[in-house]
Amino acid sequence: MIFTNIFQQLKNNDNSLYFRFWANCIFVKGHRKSIVYDLQRERIIYLSNLFFETYQRYKNIDIKSIYADSKNPNRIGFLKIANNLIDNDFGILVDNPKTLPPLITDYDSPLLITNAIIKTDSSNPELLYNSIKSLSNLRIQALRIDDHSKMNNDVLKKLDDLVRQSSCEQIYIRTNFSSYFDKMEYQLSFRFRQITYYNAPADIEYERKDNSDITIKYSSKSINYKDCGNVEKKYFTINLPFFTEAQHHNTCLNRKICIDANGEIKNCPAMTKSYGNIRDITLKEAINKPGFKDLWFICKDQIDVCKDCEFRYMCTDCRCFIKDPENIYSQPAKCTYNPYICLWEGQEGYVPVEECGTYSRKTGFVPDKKRINELNRKIWGEE
Repeated sequence: MIFTNIFQQLKNNDNSLYFRFWANCIFVKGHRKSIVYDLQRERIIYLSNLFFETYQRYKNIDIKSIYADSKNPNRIGFLKIANNLIDNDFGILVDNPKTLPPLITDYDSPLLITNAIIKTDSSNPELLYNSIKSLSNLRIQALRIDDHSKMNNDVLKKLDDLVRQSSCEQIYIRTNFSSYFDKMEYQLSFRFRQITYYNAPADIEYERKDNSDITIKYSSKSINYKDCGNVEKKYFTINLPFFTEAQHHNTCLNRKICIDANGEIKNCPAMTKSYGNIRDITLKEAINKPGFKDLWFICKDQIDVCKDCEFRYMCTDCRCFIKDPENIYSQPAKCTYNPYICLWEGQEGYVPVEECGTYSRKTGFVPDKKRINELNRKIWGEE
């Protein structure tokens, strides 16, 4: 049986009841704060590390025994928070602690490559067309085309014809704004999800009011790969596929391939390392070259600072722009969040992580607990 209100059950029920999170609600502990990821509803709730530790202690103890544990002054607070979690449908009371088995977080894909980026100049589109044909052989799911010229409707039409014959489910195009514009984009297949026009006179975004669901964006910025790797809340992803992939792989580079405007095959368009040219070798040959897959298996739990962050399984990880280029496990250079004090850059009291520990090539980043406690006392009035 499944029950709801904790305090009502303490009064009215003689059975042993246990508080449990739903299987899709996963506790992730950071250095100072914890988060419950609801992977089904794509939401989160912040909780203290004290609650996490108390939950681990009481996980297999019924609520009546918890309530009677007078040696623990935190028990009533724990039960109140647990009751609030039930009210917000993050958890439930059950009469058997084995009612909700843990979520299996294994990750696998039958696809050698799931997503790709083509950096192109559509004024000379033959290399672009050949790249798409080669990618079709890999049965990719998502493709982004970065056109550094001004894509015209003839090229768009040809792209549409090519992807209709492929397995690709999602196409994103970034190209330069042109004063010439007609309704070609209104005839594209459902596979096209977004077209962004860069160097536009204004920043505008709208969704088409038809059955295609294409989002059209105009941006006053230019396509710039140095903008890649930014860590911000708006880029966080909370769902089961992303979470399970993050347990085992790099959330940006895993099963990704990129082809630049010269045909060079890379892990990422911002990286310089090439594994061959598409004119000379097949994509499968490039993927199987030594080193190509190495970055796929670097996950957040291995990365300096990230491994102590409560956001680590919702955050895309950049291995191109890192603080120490000589250490592949170095923190992303563009992360402005400090998990040791739970503040973003610009918030009152923020200091960079470098003030919270020491770094050496041999040991990586080592948090300074004394310094961190001092900062937390100063910022929050507590350790």
